[in-house]
Order: sequence, then C-alpha cells, then structure tokens
Amino acid sequence: MGEAPALDPLLRAVDKSSMDEVNMIDTNGLVLEFNPAAEAMFGYSRAEVLGQPIGDLIVPPHLRSAHEQGMTRYLAEGTAHVVGKRIEIDAMRANGSLFPVELAITEIQIGSERLFSASLRDLSEQRAAEAALAQTNARLSAFLDYAPAAMYLKSKNGTYLVANPFMAAALGRKVEEIVGHPIEEVLGPEALERVAESDRRILESGAPHVSEERFNLPNGHRDTMAVRF
Repeated sequence: MGEAPALDPLLRAVDKSSMDEVNMIDTNGLVLEFNPAAEAMFGYSRAEVLGQPIGDLIVPPHLRSAHEQGMTRYLAEGTAHVVGKRIEIDAMRANGSLFPVELAITEIQIGSERLFSASLRDLSEQRAAEAALAQTNARLSAFLDYAPAAMYLKSKNGTYLVANPFMAAALGRKVEEIVGHPIEEVLGPEALERVAESDRRILESGAPHVSEERFNLPNGHRDTMAVRF
C-alpha cells in the first residue's frame, strides 16, 4: 500500500475541507491521498483506495489505455496533453456509472517525490441544465418558426435581435436581412416614428400596447393588429 508523503498540516486541512474532489497519485499511478469530497463523489472510502491504481478506480475502461499512455509519455518526454490544463472528461464511480467532470492535474514536488494532484468537479448538474436549456431553446425556435404571425425581439435602440420566418416572408426579406438591423432599414423610415412612440409607451408603463397599423410591404400594404410588450 502506498504511503502518503508528509504534508503540511495547513495543506492537509485545505485538502480535507475542499468542496472539489482532490486526489494525489505517485508516478506509478497509485493513490496517495483521497479527500472527503472524493469519497462522496466516487463512493469509495479513503482506506479502500490508498495504494490502488487510480486508473482502475475512477477512469472508465474505454479511457484507461489513453490514461496510461499519457502518463508514460509525460514522464518520459514531459509532453503534457492533460497535466497543467483543464479538460472535460468522463469519470467512473464505484458502482460503475459514468458521469462528466472537469479535470485539472498538476505536478508537485514534495522533497524528492514527484507527485500528481488531480482536482475534479462534477459537471452532471451543469450538463443537465445545459440540456434543459437546449430543449427549451428548441421548443422556442419551433414555436417561432411555425407561428402564423410575425414575431420578433428587438433591443431598446430598435435593432432586431430575433425575427421569425413569417415576418421575413411578409417583408419579402430573409431572416438574416432583419436580425441585426434597425427599424428604419427593415420597415422603412416612415415607420420609425410610429414604432418609437409605441416603444416609449411600453417602456414608461410596463404594459403591453395594442394598436391597428398599416405597413407598406413589397407586395402591397397590410393592415394588422400589433401587440407589443
């Protein structure tokens, strides 16, 4: 079983209190330290893992060959593909389940010992939030794309940020010819004053503004009910 080198009491206290998983290995990949956050993250006790190969414990089987080759190459050549960098990668719990982590490995020297400290942060909640946001965005995009009405978002200065296909078709333009352009370029200078007045009312009152309006379009004029908020 590997023996953990003597650490300054303050450093050991920081290691134990860290909210991130921290483990330390030697040049053979054997575990020398495994903090409480690591125990909670991976489901191993510190006593179970000390002296064991880290690759057999938390590295998924499909990544172990790359892990071992990378360690060998780094020790022989000093070529760092992982050491000294932050990467996102899969890790493995004691029950065999995989989960995404942010990994940062640094080399440290304690006396004559050449050691490696790894800090891992569980990204499961972040990935779930990103997936939920992507799903919400996909639903919003589908709603905008198929809505049978002109819909848009614009900034306070009147620049269009979002425009749906129905609006583009009604104006005889492409969506990209609307997004990023100001009102006067899209609707014409004659519409600027009318729309600006509507926007002013909305900003002052915080309430939606409903109006009947006529727009001059490439294929003739169109009378519409406009709801802005």
